[in-house]
Amino acid sequence: MDSLSIVPKVVRIYMVGVKKEGQIIKYTLKSFHELKGSAN
Repeated sequence: MDSLSIVPKVVRIYMVGVKKEGQIIKYTLKSFHELKGSAN
């Protein structure tokens, strides 16, 4: 197993995870703001 060939796979998985995390955070913030807006 070549250690260099595994790097792109790890990077790709990491990037996909980061993108998902970003969307989750964005969605959480958005819903939080909506909750705050409706509470006022």
